[in-house]
Amino acid sequence: VILPSSFLFRTSASDRQFKQNLLTKGIIKSIIALPKGSLPNSAASACLVEINKTQHHKEIFFYDASQETAYETISEIAINSRSTDNSGFVSIEQCAENGYNLLPARYVTTTLSSDQIQTYRLDDLVDIIRTQSARPYHDENGEEYFEISAGDISENGFVT
Repeated sequence: VILPSSFLFRTSASDRQFKQNLLTKGIIKSIIALPKGSLPNSAASACLVEINKTQHHKEIFFYDASQETAYETISEIAINSRSTDNSGFVSIEQCAENGYNLLPARYVTTTLSSDQIQTYRLDDLVDIIRTQSARPYHDENGEEYFEISAGDISENGFVT
């Protein structure tokens, strides 16, 4: 069954109960997070939920293929239920402990190579303003404002 990925992590009472029933019955064999754009005419992320009613599964094979580009690799790992860095088996009990969140990224890590990760220095992206004290400033319209830091916020959430 191909579903939107939001099905895997929605937490409304009815969604949670539905996923709990599927897991209790043991009919989910595997869950595969597909790459974005896998479905024609849609940029939404999707997942493949493999259901097998003939066996009672105590573990689910999770595969986060959301970063994969080769469908042959996805097929080979999924068909053989082969554990890799971004796939593996998870017990139904562990899924229950996580509030029936069935998103593969919750259980397996997606490894990206260093050339796939673009990094920037923070000060190249934003102006870093270091607070001096809670003294008033005025903007270009004459409005008064104060700079504060996290240390100025009390435990009850008020600025002291």
